[in-house]
Amino acid sequence: MGSRPQVFRNPHRGRLPSFALDDAQEVLEFHRKLPDYAPTPLVKAGDRLWVKDESHRLGLPAFKMLGASWGTYQALRSRLGDRLRPWRNVDELRAQVAQVKPLTLATATDGNHGRAVARMGRLLDLPTRVYLPRTAGQVRIQALKDEGAEVIAVDGIYDEALARCVDELRPGDVFASDADHRGEEGFART
Repeated sequence: MGSRPQVFRNPHRGRLPSFALDDAQEVLEFHRKLPDYAPTPLVKAGDRLWVKDESHRLGLPAFKMLGASWGTYQALRSRLGDRLRPWRNVDELRAQVAQVKPLTLATATDGNHGRAVARMGRLLDLPTRVYLPRTAGQVRIQALKDEGAEVIAVDGIYDEALARCVDELRPGDVFASDADHRGEEGFART
């Protein structure tokens, strides 16, 4: 066995969206303004393997907060337009978001995405509705409630929770999807 690392490529993966370096810098600057931001640490796992430790990402135990926070911000940015001024911290952003209320974040989840959206709702003082399968379990439901979300438990699997979320969207809702749905664009996918 040689010393060259092995690279495995997924031949079934679709085309990835383009993402300019300037965009990446803007995303990084955004995340640095959020509470509990820190670069992802690398943890040594054996002699030749390092692993990204995503167990504490912006105060949550998963990387989903990155996409949910950026997507929420982009949706709000779209609503605020020219009224959005530069901001240095979440308190300043929250004050600007108050200009476009009433506004509610709405999402479907069967895991960490919903909790991340609920955290953004809490940080920005926005109500959040999270739809999830009833079978998701009490621990997940309680974690969402602890973030201040209104939890709607749905009979069935994630697809039924997503369908109900979409069916019940109201004026003023920001659909915080974690996947493309009916051509929805503009919300970061996590």
